[in-house]
Amino acid sequence: MLDKPKCMLTVDVEALALRAPAHHVDSLIYGRFNGEEWGIGRMMDIADKHQVKLTFFLDFAETELYGEDIIQAGRYIASRGHDLQIHCHYNLLENQVRNRFPEAAESYYTWYEDEAVSEFLVDYCLEQYRKCTDREPIVFRGGEYRVGKALLKKLKEKKVAADASYNYIRPVEKPMNRQFVFENGLFELPVAVLPEKEGIASKVLNFNEAHLYPVKEADLEPCLKEYEKVFREFYDCYGKNTLAAMVMHSWSFCYEKERFQSSGYMDRPNIYAAEFFDRFLAHFKGKYEFITAAQAVTAEEIHFSKTIDFDAVFSLHEQRESREKFKWIESFIKEKARGRRIIIWGKGWIEGRVMRIWNLSQQLDAAFYISRDADKKRLWRRKPVKTFEEAELSRDKDYVLVIANTRFPEIRDSLHEIGFVEFEDYIDIAQPLPDIENGNEEDKEYPACSICGGNKFVPFNSKRPRYCEGCGSVERNRTIPLLFSENLGTELLSKRILHVSPSRPERIFFEKTGAKNITTLDVRPQVKPDIVADLCDMPQVESESFEIVFANCVLNHVYDDNAALAEVCRVLKGNGLFIVWVMGSGGMCTTIDQEPAAWYGQETMDTYRVGTYRHYGERDFYHLLMRYFAEVHAFEKYDAPSEMSCCWYVCKKKNGAGKDV
Repeated sequence: MLDKPKCMLTVDVEALALRAPAHHVDSLIYGRFNGEEWGIGRMMDIADKHQVKLTFFLDFAETELYGEDIIQAGRYIASRGHDLQIHCHYNLLENQVRNRFPEAAESYYTWYEDEAVSEFLVDYCLEQYRKCTDREPIVFRGGEYRVGKALLKKLKEKKVAADASYNYIRPVEKPMNRQFVFENGLFELPVAVLPEKEGIASKVLNFNEAHLYPVKEADLEPCLKEYEKVFREFYDCYGKNTLAAMVMHSWSFCYEKERFQSSGYMDRPNIYAAEFFDRFLAHFKGKYEFITAAQAVTAEEIHFSKTIDFDAVFSLHEQRESREKFKWIESFIKEKARGRRIIIWGKGWIEGRVMRIWNLSQQLDAAFYISRDADKKRLWRRKPVKTFEEAELSRDKDYVLVIANTRFPEIRDSLHEIGFVEFEDYIDIAQPLPDIENGNEEDKEYPACSICGGNKFVPFNSKRPRYCEGCGSVERNRTIPLLFSENLGTELLSKRILHVSPSRPERIFFEKTGAKNITTLDVRPQVKPDIVADLCDMPQVESESFEIVFANCVLNHVYDDNAALAEVCRVLKGNGLFIVWVMGSGGMCTTIDQEPAAWYGQETMDTYRVGTYRHYGERDFYHLLMRYFAEVHAFEKYDAPSEMSCCWYVCKKKNGAGKDV
């Protein structure tokens, strides 16, 4: 167990032109105003006072804008003994990319999915980094938290050990995860995010979040108390052995709310921000251990107990569908606008989510925004903001993209009143779109089933086509061959295996692979197992008689999972493996089902005590397994036909484990 929970304080060092009117490096990196410094130097002074090391992710792409000034910033950080790592806003390398790759996609949103472009991006950053220090970089963070499979592969090939771009709510929603390992061995250090809870939106552990950032002296103590709450909730949610990666920026002490809202600039020092950071470190350094990104990758106490397929992060159905939808909207608007100005109506939370997935404001070169609070915020994403009356819209010169909640019908009514026709003069993302949302899934060509080779899939207990008509498999069955071939090794199939609650697809898989030493077990005689027994109490099975126990979607349905796990340990030989998949709760905490007989029926419940008792949370299930096993490692496997993923747990027996655990 950890002595103290670990926290990584990261600072994105950026001087993006949109954040200050002039003197960008001095203003946004060093925070030089009126003879004082409020940037990275001030941060390091405060951290040094408390003997804390910070991790600085320097945007090396800005070398294209500021040349040697960026290299000097890197040398300064390294000379102070703090952790220097790589940050990169890909769009700043556009000229370089276009010169080398004339056929590169128009949007930089896809560059990190192209292997050749990704290799250039990584090489460019490495070249600049090596001008700053003799040390090799260890961690990378993409601008806007954007990375893709191709770029992550190139990072590993170039000997970069870890990525720190994973933010499960940005730019597109991804599975909620604590630190993990990608399939190629690249470590991932996710940004700390508190999940949505009881209607309260997700929260990023960001120094400049409104509820965590002081704007006056009276805010200092309340902000500390808020951090107490946030840290407590974070570690309660993910577990004490989770690394909390907090985000700051080089301009974090220069964020003045009114100035930012009116101009988008970060160029007014906030004396309370610097004072608060001092108090923050003094208050928390005794409770948490602050470590650098470099230390996080090598610390034995940081458990990377999960390996995830790239596609289980980047190719899920919902993500692909969202990207395709907004790419289609971009193309559709460009075709329909025919030289007219493009106006965006709406800039609330819906607009924010859209722009994180696909920056339509930039891609469409929007002329301005329309918003009813234009009198308060005259600038948004570097675009002017106007009221509807000020906009003076005309069908002849304007095309409107509506990104607003349907609770505001006055937006649509106003457009209709001035003669705008849907699709011809405006498009509303809240409404069904032509030729995109009416696609026929039956016409889709699916990848082959990994069990039987078939490619016909239909919906099953879901709107998604996930059930193979050939063998009856769903994603939790089809990921079994991948687990053995890509992670565990097919030689394990020659071991003596106890197969609990065997399904038809699993029987087909084991038979096709030539697994001979398999004994099946189920409490229900109608399943026709080799042994009819209750997994929670099975004296029919000798102790230490199997090398592997395999259970797919079983533990959710046993009445006593602790008893079942004790029995699994008893029948496993020394160093034996328990390979298990369970239905998840969708979060970190286990939930108890209120109607356990709903799926299998009351008769099965009464006769065999089989029901749906619980859905496991990732944190809780890991801790439960660690009570019984010496090692637990999870593998998130991707199923291409359903575009879904399944998390398999592989557990090694603890010496002496059994009934007495």
